[in-house]
Amino acid sequence: MRRTATWVGAMTLAVVVCACGSGGGSTSKTTAAVAGAATRSSPTTSSAPASGASTSGSASPSTSTSSAAPHPQGTAQAAARRFAAAYAQVLMGQRPVSSLPLSSSGVLSEAAQASRLPATLHTRSITVGAVTGAGNSWATQFQLQTDRGRQTVSGDVTVAATTRGWEIVSLLPPDFDQVLAPNPPSPKPSGPGAVRSAATAFTRTYLAFSYGQAKASAIKDVSAALRKQLAASPPQVPASVRSLHPRIAALSLSRQGREWVSSANTTDGQNTYQVIAVLAQHGGHWVAVSLKIN
Repeated sequence: MRRTATWVGAMTLAVVVCACGSGGGSTSKTTAAVAGAATRSSPTTSSAPASGASTSGSASPSTSTSSAAPHPQGTAQAAARRFAAAYAQVLMGQRPVSSLPLSSSGVLSEAAQASRLPATLHTRSITVGAVTGAGNSWATQFQLQTDRGRQTVSGDVTVAATTRGWEIVSLLPPDFDQVLAPNPPSPKPSGPGAVRSAATAFTRTYLAFSYGQAKASAIKDVSAALRKQLAASPPQVPASVRSLHPRIAALSLSRQGREWVSSANTTDGQNTYQVIAVLAQHGGHWVAVSLKIN
């Protein structure tokens, strides 16, 4: 990774490159981390990237490249929608689980465990609504027409690019209990929708902090311990860096036990890198509890 401004700050960054193949998949990971006193070069000089780190920006003789990932036809969103349409038919009993397209063996197993709608819903039809997300994490809204009226539930999938094309590698089925509950309780953050919202808010405000544009107290959806850790080493950012506009280009989520790992591809117009955070539930809310370096 090439840096273009002296930057001493409390940023933890990681670059992860993944290439999956038909034989089971191989993964290469490279990281560029800045924790505590992290240093970027001045506008007129450039520092050597960390060992194994990929670089962005202008090419140079020392720039390293990673093996190219496969590029399946269509988009990840289209693959998620195709799977969702077939999964809706499975839920209605109109096709077998084994016929789900683009599915890994693990997804077929997960779908088999939640392959039919509860009979008490008396569902007459299911339609696929919005499919939203970014990177390899996508959420689908399923609209149910039941005796109780129109109901909406959501399910989540993770899509991966392989040499065979797009593949659905994980499935989080819709939670029908929320529809069956006679008096649904106040919604609590129990799924990727709430996790994504917290991860996005944390990453955006953390970027502002790491670029010297905000204080640690302004970071949202963060645990008290992590906020204290970041505040203990505030970044010393020159004006040339403070004037940049960091933003999230894409954000994906992956489950890790009871926690979720957020991987945000970010850019400031000069550098592109990845910020990875681990989120857990504290007091009924999802918050970032650590910044992870792979």
